[in-house]
Amino acid sequence: MSAEVSDESLFPIAILIDELRNDDMQTRLASVKKLTTISLALGPERTRNELIPFLADIIYDEDEVLREMAQQLAEFVPLVGGPEYVYCLLPPLEGLASVEETVVREKAIETLRALAPSFSPKDLGAHFLPLVKRLATGEWFTSRTSACGLFSVIYRHSPNAVRTDLRQTFRQLCNDDTPMVRRAAASRLGEFARCLEPDALRADLLPLLPQLAQQDDQDSVRLLGVNASVEFAEVLSVEDILNHIIPVVRGAAEDKSWRVRYQLADHITDLQAAVKPQITVQHLVDVYEHLLKDPEGEVRAAAAGKLKTFAATLPSESRETIIMKNILPIIRDMVGETNLQVKTALAGVMMALAPLLGKQNTMEHLLPLFLTQLKDENPDVRLNIISNLECVNQIMGITQLSQSLLPAIVELASDAKWRVRLAIIEYMPLLASQLGLQCFNERLTNLCLNWLVDDVYAVREAAVTNLRKLMDQFGIEWASTQVIPRPDHYSALHPNFLLSIFQLIQLAHDQNYLRRMICLASLQELGEAESCRSELLHKHLLPTIIQLVHDPVPNVRFKVRLNIISNLECVNQIMGITQLSQSLLPAIVELASDAKWRVRLAIIEYMPLLASQLGLQCFNERLTNLCLNWLVDDVYAVREAAVTNLRKLMDQFGIEWASTQVIPRPDHYSALHPNFLLSIFQLIQLAHDQNYLRRMICLASLQELGEAESCRSELLHKHLLPTIIQLVHDPVPNVRFKVCQILGKLGHLLDSNAIQTFVKPSLEMLGADGDPDVSYFAKESCELLRLASR
Repeated sequence: MSAEVSDESLFPIAILIDELRNDDMQTRLASVKKLTTISLALGPERTRNELIPFLADIIYDEDEVLREMAQQLAEFVPLVGGPEYVYCLLPPLEGLASVEETVVREKAIETLRALAPSFSPKDLGAHFLPLVKRLATGEWFTSRTSACGLFSVIYRHSPNAVRTDLRQTFRQLCNDDTPMVRRAAASRLGEFARCLEPDALRADLLPLLPQLAQQDDQDSVRLLGVNASVEFAEVLSVEDILNHIIPVVRGAAEDKSWRVRYQLADHITDLQAAVKPQITVQHLVDVYEHLLKDPEGEVRAAAAGKLKTFAATLPSESRETIIMKNILPIIRDMVGETNLQVKTALAGVMMALAPLLGKQNTMEHLLPLFLTQLKDENPDVRLNIISNLECVNQIMGITQLSQSLLPAIVELASDAKWRVRLAIIEYMPLLASQLGLQCFNERLTNLCLNWLVDDVYAVREAAVTNLRKLMDQFGIEWASTQVIPRPDHYSALHPNFLLSIFQLIQLAHDQNYLRRMICLASLQELGEAESCRSELLHKHLLPTIIQLVHDPVPNVRFKVRLNIISNLECVNQIMGITQLSQSLLPAIVELASDAKWRVRLAIIEYMPLLASQLGLQCFNERLTNLCLNWLVDDVYAVREAAVTNLRKLMDQFGIEWASTQVIPRPDHYSALHPNFLLSIFQLIQLAHDQNYLRRMICLASLQELGEAESCRSELLHKHLLPTIIQLVHDPVPNVRFKVCQILGKLGHLLDSNAIQTFVKPSLEMLGADGDPDVSYFAKESCELLRLASR
């Protein structure tokens, strides 16, 4: 007996070893993802003694497998017996931290940093510290690179003598001959500086900053020195910043590599936040000016993107003077830039200067720049200006804004380039929120209506979407007076609107099916607007949509189906069941028998929604037979979807509906629904089809029917179960393990006699199947039946 237990306990690790040696990488990866499960099965002692040593020996696998292993080991502290045994995890992680692939090393270091707090001071010194030293002095640069990320997590928990040694070792890494190691050290320099005592920081690490940030021959190292400067500035005194950090910053601003200057521009506001305001005024303003004038466009763009934050963080007493004297002249030149990246970045932040400079300076100095960028040929520049109108609105007021900027916007709205008109349309909802209802009505409402009859279809389509957004934004009152007035007021108030609606409707008769698609999309947008649920929908929009049900192009019929069914709840609220069944259901029924099987399939997906909207009586009268007919469709995908749909309808309408409409008593089968039995028997016949995929479809369909609440009856025992059982002997393993799965899921629905007579013997036989997957699923289903019988 004990030997059997021992053999069983070895089974998990045997499976793991076997799968980790599999030739297929995906199999090995799947096995590694189950490491925590395997460890639970083994227990803490065997995990420490068997599993971890085994993992340490297989660190030469594919990178994806190794990365997953490093990630899994982060969860192993409780699995090895708690913090007192966490040191057992170091050997495999040390190996992973030394491999060539960067992503694996980074994940290993991430895990080691996460495990470090779990070490006791004793174990930290006995196990973790030696690991860091081995990595830092390793022969290959990969291990030395990884070591740089571990100093900060152990420094504060180390005694003074060890701390001195750690600082010395880190200095050696900063002077390493390999650029990759110096780069890793530079990336961790600021983090390590935060851990040091002030005296140790000045003596040991501060001299390394100019060495890495200015003197190193690799720009990839120097740019990381910029990041370290920010972190040093956060912990140093004002005197140390002036003596050590500012020279490094000025050097970076004039570095020969644009990447270093770009890094400084990208972090200039972080540096500004780290130093005192007086240092910003005395030193960083000059540096920022230099970056804004940089010869490289990427650097200027990065600096321009920081304008809003940099200006807002300036000391309040000198902010306006600095902006007007030092920054604005440069900005004025940058507006005429040919570099698109610079102009776009500047347009996104320039308007934020308005609240900082006040009304007079904004009107005199900033407004001309805004108008210039508002007329820029690039849509991103214009978008950034319009997106920030609120900043100017707060200072100038809506009257001044409408007099100065809106004429430019109106001019762009009629631009000869249709892409420009399209871009302006996209900004309209934003402009509406900025300008307010009254100003928008006076200046832009007619413009929005005129776009509906634009010569370009993309513009017209965007105009309809825009109108929908405006309707929802301004509400029913605006829509009913400005856009969709009462029928007797149509022409008197807005002739352009009816003209645009009728032109849209005329597109339904266009020979080009793409224009008919645009018509449908436009009518859908208008019909969905809250304020459009009125006579306009009934009189103009809905009839047009319905007539396109007969369109010869399947894509158009698809669009019709989307318009009608996806918004069925809204349509039902407007029309009511009677009108819905009279006008829309005939169209739906016609689509349900469409020659294109994808159209039929799409209709099936919406049947449960239709059922909930129509109610039981209407659905039985118009659509139940349709649902049953789909069960014998020529296309398997349709038949499979029909079975799933029938299952949903059974659950939705309940046992009474199913017992009278779908699954009546045996003596009533033919009398009530001959189509149903026909479909069931056709499904059963698929069990004998030579194509195993069709036999799989048969099983899936029978499972859906068998699991339906209303199908727990004679049908399950008399027709479905015998068909499933006969496929136990199928020659294809996929079919057999599908049988195992279904028997396990349907077992709790069967009576005890059926289980003992048919199900249990079948599963026992399959449990001895030569195919391991079939055997596995059979045993799993037996276990499910055993648990269900308790």
